[in-house]
Amino acid sequence: MRNKINYIYLFLFISVFFLIIGVYLTIDAYWGINCTEISGSQIEYIKNLPFCVDLGKKKNIPLYKENYFLKKHTFIYGFIITKNYENKSSVREINIITKRPLGRQTDLICLIDTRSRN
Repeated sequence: MRNKINYIYLFLFISVFFLIIGVYLTIDAYWGINCTEISGSQIEYIKNLPFCVDLGKKKNIPLYKENYFLKKHTFIYGFIITKNYENKSSVREINIITKRPLGRQTDLICLIDTRSRN
């Protein structure tokens, strides 16, 4: 009987361990999805105005309007970096980096054509 109780405690310990890992992965996936949405909304803005960010300089996000998710969760922050893609001045590579807790970050890279749209 005593041996059976030890197996039950061992099973409970292993179950709690996997529960903690599952909760962590669920929360991390939630932050990752929201960081991707934040970065996507910034790219939509920059796609229409590609010259609003100077080459090689970091700009903090949100760039254009107040983002309610960033306002509510102040521990998430990020910045935007632009550079010419393969030294072509007509194509810009935009990198939006969003940092979240526990040292994790989401990078979203987009190529944008900066030629005139007349």
